[in-house]
Amino acid sequence: MIIYYSHTGQMFNAIKDATEIEIRAVKTKEELASSILEGIHPVSVLINLDELNDEWEAFLSSLKKTFPFLPVYLILPQVSMGKAREKGYNAISLNEQALTEALRTEIAPLHDMNRRKHHRFDWPLMGRLEIPGELKRSFKVRMISSTGAFLESDTIFPEPEKRGTINIKLHDFYLLSGFKIVGKRDKSGELPAGFGIEFTDLTPTSRSIIEEIVEDELMHSLLIPDEPSRPPSIAR
Repeated sequence: MIIYYSHTGQMFNAIKDATEIEIRAVKTKEELASSILEGIHPVSVLINLDELNDEWEAFLSSLKKTFPFLPVYLILPQVSMGKAREKGYNAISLNEQALTEALRTEIAPLHDMNRRKHHRFDWPLMGRLEIPGELKRSFKVRMISSTGAFLESDTIFPEPEKRGTINIKLHDFYLLSGFKIVGKRDKSGELPAGFGIEFTDLTPTSRSIIEEIVEDELMHSLLIPDEPSRPPSIAR
């Protein structure tokens, strides 16, 4: 799916059949954020703007931080394209022919069915990890989703496939689950060195709660990018 934002719906009818991939039109930031967070991940996001102002730059910065591998294209008047490209944005001219060509040759080929299925979010959490007979200590939990988490560590890297239990303190409840080590990861981008774990015995209800909490915070971070992340809570 390709998400196309335009507060007026401008040019949608002209491009909706440009590719076999569904193009979904949205007219508000709330609709845009909601569409990005749905279960079927978009191939890319097209944002049609009259101008690139501070409010949209804050939104785009938050979007890039939250979904670093999601291609985003700005559709702008010709006079605004140079400034946008200087700032590192993908910019397409507000022109039917240019946009249709970009959809067919550049954007549609990005289709990838192997994108991450479950959303994740980076909170400053702590988790108490235990591998029987080997390890018992707390780690910073840097990423969490309904399927697993990423734990920060510079020196300790348990062997893949090792199993144990983890207790993660959230705002108003504890998440207790069995886990399996899925591998070491070196420092990359904004993530430090550490290792990943896969939750092995969360109930469907627990998975659903985590998904709702993560999606709520992702939506919040996109729409209010200047406000700090809130501690995850089931009471929202």
